Amino acid sequence: MELAGTELIAHRDLNRQEELTATTDSKTATAWDGFKSGFWQKEINVRDFIQQNYQPYVGDERSSRLRRHARRIFWVKQMQILGARVNLGLG
Repeated sequence: MELAGTELIAHRDLNRQEELTATTDSKTATAWDGFKSGFWQKEINVRDFIQQNYQPYVGDERSSRLRRHARRIFWVKQMQILGARVNLGLG
């Protein structure tokens, strides 16, 4: 079957849309692997998603110390940057 002009473009667009839909469906099928099912799969329901899938973080003392140390370093650098901006009259 030969198509011409507008029909050819419409046919090509339809084929492309079918390809995109197939790709999206396969990605969506694996995107939620590992999550518990719930209403959030049928409708936009963030509350249900969180209630079904929330797991509290139970880290060890070492990771907690590392996070505190990293936070301290971050704020020291921020204060240095702010001080430099003030000294330069930038705010």
